[in-house]
Amino acid sequence: MLLGAASAFVLVVTVPIGAFTSVGLDRAVSLGFYGLGAFLVVLGFISGSRGPLRHDEDITHDTVLRRERRLRRATLDERQAAMSSAAVIIGIGLALLVLGVIIDSRYTLF
Repeated sequence: MLLGAASAFVLVVTVPIGAFTSVGLDRAVSLGFYGLGAFLVVLGFISGSRGPLRHDEDITHDTVLRRERRLRRATLDERQAAMSSAAVIIGIGLALLVLGVIIDSRYTLF
């Protein structure tokens, strides 16, 4: 479902661009898949490399002039959720990159 939504977003944005420029529809759509796919892969790696410390959200020690910053260790569930979401984001990004290669008319796969 997320891959379909990302693909629909790319098509909605890039088809008008390809129609009004000399690039062509297939090239514009493939560039859209390349761009969003690369962005999602980088975003997934960044979100997956988050450290084990989290901000403590206890705001009882705040003052007007100074806010204490407290750190705590992330729970196992928080770390697993972060890694799982990063894996999903990277997977969608890689799938979009593959779709871009398939659609791109400059390359023949077979």
